Amino acid sequence: MLVVSMAPVVVAGGTSGYYLVSCGSAQRRRTPIAFSVPASSATMEATGILLLWNDIDPEVEVEYNRWHSREHVPERVSVPGIRAARRYARADDGPQRYLSVYDLDSTAVLSSRPYTALVERPTPWSQKMRPHFCNMARCACRRVASAGAGVGAWLLALRVAKGKPDKATRAAALDAIIELEGVLAADWGLVDARVPGIAWNAGGAPPSAFDEVVLAQATDREALAASRRRIEALVRAAAGSDAVDPGPEYALLHLVGK
Repeated sequence: MLVVSMAPVVVAGGTSGYYLVSCGSAQRRRTPIAFSVPASSATMEATGILLLWNDIDPEVEVEYNRWHSREHVPERVSVPGIRAARRYARADDGPQRYLSVYDLDSTAVLSSRPYTALVERPTPWSQKMRPHFCNMARCACRRVASAGAGVGAWLLALRVAKGKPDKATRAAALDAIIELEGVLAADWGLVDARVPGIAWNAGGAPPSAFDEVVLAQATDREALAASRRRIEALVRAAAGSDAVDPGPEYALLHLVGK
């Protein structure tokens, strides 16, 4: 198993297919996170992507980060068909501070017995952490187009209402995105509505639906911020939809691969 260590660089949200669980509106304390650019790249050949956005109750945030990196992510990557995992955090104080991205052989992995056994029989530490999740969104996607290579230090995840692009249109948009300054790789995923939600954290109705996700990875935050309007425009044009939730820039915290 490949685990990428971090250098001490500090930086200051179910239905079938995806779901969202809300939490209270009380002001939240944020814990600074250390991260670094990985020295190597995870494979991007997998055809499935699992994405999870979430917040965590502030009183357990330090322990959450320890649990997530030391137990939860390595446990998930041990499942046959889960090739790699990346943990991210946004640098500002906005909602859905954390984002996890898993590269899968296919979305069928999420219905496999090894995976469902982990969900249904959590460890004591996982049982302790689960009630503290909030603002959680989860979606499993089929990767239908990719461009570029490698793992960037920063990620933009665009959530898109269903448009009418064909495979060639999506691929052309990603080819244009990776030509932007600092952008290394991009992926286009379609939400697989056949993948069920998870019972332990289901039940919140999403304020708006999304059916596609576009990921853009970049070398640094400044490059990604400078390119994001062009990225959004390319995605809107390719999707044939103005319903694009751009989201924040996310910093890479941790990369685990096989």
